[in-house]
This record gives sequence, C-alpha cells and structure tokens, in this order.
Amino acid sequence: MHKFEFFLPVLLAIICTSLTAEETRSVVSPAHKIALLELYTSEGCNSCPAAERWLGQLEKKGYTSDKVIPIALHVDYWDYLGWRDIYADPRHSKRQQQHVLRNRLATAYTPQLILDGKNLRPSRLLDSKLKKINAVDAEVEIRLSAGPVKNNQLTVTSHINSTKKGLSRAEKLFLVLVEDDINSRIKAGENAGRTLKHHSVTRTFLKPVPLNNSKERAIQKVILIPKDSNQEKLSIVAFVEAEPGNILQAVKLKLVD
Repeated sequence: MHKFEFFLPVLLAIICTSLTAEETRSVVSPAHKIALLELYTSEGCNSCPAAERWLGQLEKKGYTSDKVIPIALHVDYWDYLGWRDIYADPRHSKRQQQHVLRNRLATAYTPQLILDGKNLRPSRLLDSKLKKINAVDAEVEIRLSAGPVKNNQLTVTSHINSTKKGLSRAEKLFLVLVEDDINSRIKAGENAGRTLKHHSVTRTFLKPVPLNNSKERAIQKVILIPKDSNQEKLSIVAFVEAEPGNILQAVKLKLVD
C-alpha cells in the first residue's frame, strides 16, 4: 500500500588497515565492480521492518562489502501518518524520485530496493544480479582514508582514479555516513508500540562532487558526526555515480573494526 543520497595496491578484494579508533584508516576498492544497494524505508511504514531485517542479515549470508554495499535511506513522506522519522531526509525522497524516473516506474514505494541504479524486485534476484555486477571490471578505483574523529568532525580524503577512459564532470563522487544497529522505539503511527532495529542507516549524505576531465582526482571533505551516534558503529561509504544513475564503483570504510 505504500508509495510515494595512503596509496595501497589492489591485491585481493578490499584491503582495510587494522588500526585503532584514534588513527587514520584506509581502504582501496578492488579491480572488480562492487554494487551499491539502496533501501528506501521509513519508520512510518509497517511493511518496512521486514526489509530492514533482510538488509541487516546480508553480511552474515555472505554478501560482504567486497560484493555489495547497502545503505538505508529513510524518506519523509510517511511522517504524516503520526510518527516523525528522525532519520528521514527530504533529499532521500528526492533521490528516490529520480530513481523512479530513471526506471520508468509508476510511483515510488516503501520498502524499495535499488541495485546500482536499477529497481530490484523481488529481492531474491539479488544473488544472480550481483554475480553479473561483480564480474565487471571497475571503471574507477576509489582510495579512501578517514579519521580520527575530533570534536565530532571526521576528515575524509578520497582519491578517484580512472582505470579506463578518464573522469568526466558527468561522474560524481558521493560520500555517505552510515550507522549500524540502531534501536528505535516507535510510539505512534503504523508501527506504534514496536522497537525497530535499523541497519546501514544514512546519517549524513553529502552533496555530490562532480569529477573533472582528468585521470585522477583528490577530494577532501569534513563530515560532522551526529552527537547521538555510536561511533563504533559508523562507516563511510563512497561511490562514484555516472548519469543516468549508473554506479561505477563503491567502497566502505568502517571507523572501528
């Protein structure tokens, strides 16, 4: 019923340093393409908890971050049902609408899964689609470093290197701060009385940075860490997207192992 954002060699898959939370951490994307899985969800949607549980079980089922990186984007258009989702952002709803147009769908809905810019329905198709995506050589390499957190701020440096034709301004770098294992007690709306557990929740979705016509681009950004977040559960997700919604590469960096 529901309708409706350190240079390391590439060795194996993803290589991440084993440093403490007080040190800079780094990751480099592999030679193959990693998929980006977007879940559009809302605390005001009674169909969404099952999808969020499914999202939270992916890694345990072998869908690790060298294959697919999930992010949950909470939308705001169900807030009128009586419960305001504090993780919702109108920019998430806008991005979902862009996916609706690109996929020529009749409408947006929750829960909705978008895999590398394309609508994924039903979810059981994930395995077969991932095999095809992961078999493709990545067009860009992402080298990402971050940390440490100081005064609730995190400095993130990204090096984007083209492995093929070079970078273009039509391609954009996105940086997303996500948090795992959030418990939320819902007091009103369709999920009233339930305690929901959220996974890969988008806490900050930075404005995309267009890439220049060059072979390599270095970008540094400062991300504000929400005061109510658990820093041990935070990760940075970086991905390069080309029009129309084509994900060229993605990578995930946990702030704490």
